[in-house]
Amino acid sequence: MLQDELQKHQQNTEKYTFQSKISSGTFGTVFEAIHKATNKTVAIKYIEIDNEDNERELRGVAREIELLYKMTKLSKNCFTVRLYDAFLPCNFKKRSGINAVYIVMEHFDYSLDYMFEDSVKMNEDHVRVLLYNFLCSLNFLKSANVIHRDIKPQNVLVTSECKVKI
Repeated sequence: MLQDELQKHQQNTEKYTFQSKISSGTFGTVFEAIHKATNKTVAIKYIEIDNEDNERELRGVAREIELLYKMTKLSKNCFTVRLYDAFLPCNFKKRSGINAVYIVMEHFDYSLDYMFEDSVKMNEDHVRVLLYNFLCSLNFLKSANVIHRDIKPQNVLVTSECKVKI
């Protein structure tokens, strides 16, 4: 079934090769993919648009893409996930409206919820560095007048060097 889902999404782009599903939530499904031209691993968020509430959902998706774009363009921003691309499914027809959007972003191996698992051993210094970097990320958002309305461990991404991005 996962292979069928990956194949369905693969049909919508020639630029990326879908590898696996990372997570799924109320706002969309995130996949790990490879950008074919650079061989770089990326995260692709697939957002399905509900036809009944199409306009409101589209405004929300457009706001997310615009904010990610603006944050990505800031030269000293090391605190938020980078936006690489956004595209519509290949079966998009102007008459029937937009029913889904793909957002291509920077990929991370870990999220804070993974770091909280029992199998991950962290000493006090790791926790201190993670907390400091998380607070720096929040401070950056505050200084940019951005209110993140869905801060939770799954949305806080962590590198192997304990750098944190929201």
